[in-house]
Amino acid sequence: MIRPATPADIDDLIRFRVIMFEAMGTAQPDLDAPEWLAAARAWFERVLERDDALILVADVDGHLVSCGVAEVKHIGPSPGCPNGRAGVINNIVTVVQARGQGWGRRITHGLVDWFDTETDARRVDLYATPDGALIYRDLGFTEHTFPAMQRPSPRLER
Repeated sequence: MIRPATPADIDDLIRFRVIMFEAMGTAQPDLDAPEWLAAARAWFERVLERDDALILVADVDGHLVSCGVAEVKHIGPSPGCPNGRAGVINNIVTVVQARGQGWGRRITHGLVDWFDTETDARRVDLYATPDGALIYRDLGFTEHTFPAMQRPSPRLER
């Protein structure tokens, strides 16, 4: 069953976030770092309280097997987003044992439907792994003309 997450789900949500970063190639020592795990817990607590965010989980007989996070962000207004409200989907994760059963697809559909019916977001952004990209394309997501880029803060380099 797909349902909204509750504070009781936070340990599983953190576990899913670790799985996501493992799939993205993050090194194990970084995944075990207490600083980011504590920050992730605090972030999930805040997101669960917000009206402009939704976390969905797939609950199979009392065990969570998948999740996804949707947030409405404030951005600079643009011709394509004049109200400056854009959606972001992240943390779409399904445990290995439950993959191929449609849980990630159902979570993603639920998040997109929430954006379309319950928010004023004018577009929705996400980062996709190759496996996830197939689901997202079916929902109308396309690769953006301009690639996403990142620059880590030099303060954080060690």
